[in-house]
Amino acid sequence: TQGRLVYQEVASPGHEAIKVEGLARGLYIVKGRVGNEVYVGKFVKE
Repeated sequence: TQGRLVYQEVASPGHEAIKVEGLARGLYIVKGRVGNEVYVGKFVKE
């Protein structure tokens, strides 16, 4: 997926709101897990 990274943050369990908000705004959600930390980044489709 090509796009521009809007922001990245560390999400803890229960942060489903980030996912829902992203989808509502037409953004792609990219998650990466490092140990017990889940990184969530939003990409704007270009």
